[in-house]
Amino acid sequence: MSTGAVLFVAFNLGDRSGAATTARHAMRAAAEAGCDVQALTSSPEAADAIVLGPRPRGGKGMIAWLTDARYHWTTRGEAMSQLQDVKPDRVIVNSLGSLGLWQTVQSRFNCPTTLVLQESPRHLPNTPTDAIHMFDELVFASSRCRDEWAKLIDRPDLPMHTVPNTCEPEPIDAVLQLDRADVRRELGIADDRFAVVCVASVQHRKGQDLLIDHLPDAAHLYLVGEDDYPLARQLKARTPGDRVTYVGHSDHALKWTYAADVLALASRAEAMPLTVLEAMALGTPVVASDVDGIPELITDGETGVLFPISQPADLHDALLTDRAALLAMAKRAQQRFATDFAWPAYSKRWRDILIGEEKP
Repeated sequence: MSTGAVLFVAFNLGDRSGAATTARHAMRAAAEAGCDVQALTSSPEAADAIVLGPRPRGGKGMIAWLTDARYHWTTRGEAMSQLQDVKPDRVIVNSLGSLGLWQTVQSRFNCPTTLVLQESPRHLPNTPTDAIHMFDELVFASSRCRDEWAKLIDRPDLPMHTVPNTCEPEPIDAVLQLDRADVRRELGIADDRFAVVCVASVQHRKGQDLLIDHLPDAAHLYLVGEDDYPLARQLKARTPGDRVTYVGHSDHALKWTYAADVLALASRAEAMPLTVLEAMALGTPVVASDVDGIPELITDGETGVLFPISQPADLHDALLTDRAALLAMAKRAQQRFATDFAWPAYSKRWRDILIGEEKP
């Protein structure tokens, strides 16, 4: 089915969370496919703040962006009035977290609808299968996620596609132009320090406590990401400062990944983590847990090292993998990223879905 105008519904587009970032990626891919793209989004500060407005962004399409126009809708009637001139050929709802926003306005639209699912049903307190049945099409970040939902939904007639996440090429290319040694000095990482970097918000799901508990003596751990979570406060209270550096939020997360001897992710649950994709693109060795979509990115012993989340003590030895072997794996991972996960492959997957060439 050809799609000319697409409305993206995303609870948040403006921060650096995985959900917001992947929504922006999909919007850009739709614009590059020639679609006219608009967005409906709620800011986290005010659930009734809706953003609609065009802004040029790559390709042939137009993208509505967060800062162009803001309408605060206080009633359902006013919301409908604001949307009266929005007539998409398709609506794409980004993640289960955007369902509430979509349900507020869905009666206004009479066009095919697509739901993008990053979350595994195993990690949800309730599985909204009834809400998912309302959609005409599903897009998943990983094959494992797709298969798990397919068993629950039991709709053989429902088209399901897999579009793995990606990284935008421009920031990656800019960092690759830099000298790693210079970046390490800029970030204050000593030349002789074995730097293990984790780029993720410091929370239970991301498993930074496992990294600290099983960190080799020779390593120094840098935690890069929002740390205003209970776990972060607990870890800071018990962790020696000479073993762990809490960087907090950083606008230079890609540089931290690039400078690392190892990018480590000990998550207890993941969809298809952007931080692993970024490490692959930058040629940084990856040590990660074997959960959810991560094995679809990293093949253990070939493009990185995976440890079983059921045996977290194995993380210690994984981090001590021979340096030359890790660098060889990182090179193969970088090649695999370029072939399977780089922007051209991602953009083509979305284009094929939007213009009807992709087969479920």
